[in-house]
Amino acid sequence: MELRDAILTRRSYIKYLEKKVDPRLVSDILNIAIYAPSSGNMQNWSIVIVDDDEKRKQIAQSCLKQLWMFQAPIHIVICDKKPDMKRMFGIKAEIFGIQNCATLAQ
Repeated sequence: MELRDAILTRRSYIKYLEKKVDPRLVSDILNIAIYAPSSGNMQNWSIVIVDDDEKRKQIAQSCLKQLWMFQAPIHIVICDKKPDMKRMFGIKAEIFGIQNCATLAQ
């Protein structure tokens, strides 16, 4: 698929199959994602995989009660290492941290 086609045909889905996700597939995806560019090559992210039902419910609840999120069999939580960013970038750390984590997620 060409990049243009991938961008123009991208869709967001909120329906999920009721089956487990192969941990090897998640690992493969994350091993590729960590090559995302980041400000100063800081790679200021931590990644947490959540497959526990109760924790996924809590995450969905805390994300503005987007309860459809609970249907996903796993959640990939990306956390910004703010102290590292602040030390390196000062007042620009907040926006750079958000941008870096968003790039990883994409």
